[in-house]
Amino acid sequence: MFFGKEKVTHVAIALNNKQMIEAGGGGSKTTTFQDAMKINACVRIRPINRRSDLLHVIKIKEFDE
Repeated sequence: MFFGKEKVTHVAIALNNKQMIEAGGGGSKTTTFQDAMKINACVRIRPINRRSDLLHVIKIKEFDE
């Protein structure tokens, strides 16, 4: 899933129709693990409807393993 107003500013992966997994709290200037730890950035599960700026969704075709 791609989020933003006029351009993509955030990307997340849908886990189901209601939840997504995303990285949060870091921003574009966070480039190392050490930077992320300093500002408490994390990976989290959140409701998709928490964001109102959904631009596009790409659905991956399911396949057999």
